[in-house]
Amino acid sequence: EHMAIACLLTSVTTAVGLARVLASERPAWSIRLVDVDHLDPRLLDAPPGQEVALREGRLYRRVLQPAPVETAPEEKPPFRRQGVYLLLGGAGGIGTELALHLARRYEARVILLGRRPSNPAIESSLQSIRKAGGEGIYLRADATDAESLRSAVAEGRRHFGRIHGAIHSALVLQDRSIDRMDKETFERVCQVKTLGSIHLAAALEDEDLDWLALFSSAGSFAAPEGQSNYA
Repeated sequence: EHMAIACLLTSVTTAVGLARVLASERPAWSIRLVDVDHLDPRLLDAPPGQEVALREGRLYRRVLQPAPVETAPEEKPPFRRQGVYLLLGGAGGIGTELALHLARRYEARVILLGRRPSNPAIESSLQSIRKAGGEGIYLRADATDAESLRSAVAEGRRHFGRIHGAIHSALVLQDRSIDRMDKETFERVCQVKTLGSIHLAAALEDEDLDWLALFSSAGSFAAPEGQSNYA
């Protein structure tokens, strides 16, 4: 039996990544992802598994395009020399590499946040950051626990002073197809990104940041099979 699913998106944008994964895991299903303010028969003309928007009778399809970046001569660089940067998920592979890069290039002072207790591998990473020209501390914090995160951010601020930039690079990967995904597995992965973003913003609400970066955003575009909870 043919099944058609329309995912009507208003403010629930987290449904996009999940629906794209469903389209890849169930190619026999006809799945449409449409951003609309009213129902219209032309929605069925939308390409399967691709996000489209209906505006004044016209269908627009979302695509990725290269975006040239032109920096004005007077524009400040994104990173400061000896700037203070907070990395949520900083003890993971991506966070550690970024911290080392910032230490080498900018003599950065980095606050690494992670759920694990400190261990020899983390201490070795901090030593590598120091050898690269930067400074670093590791603090325990759970991205899904607002108070834990707020306390760790406050401790990092006491140690280094003002925080100039913050990065959410925390993640949990537990790949499983949607039909085999239980509620706990879905929430365990999803909440690190959703609740983690909300709690990080709240913990930094009084901080005059230069910028805030959220890693893994491209995951919602790629939406690979088995990663509905992540995308």
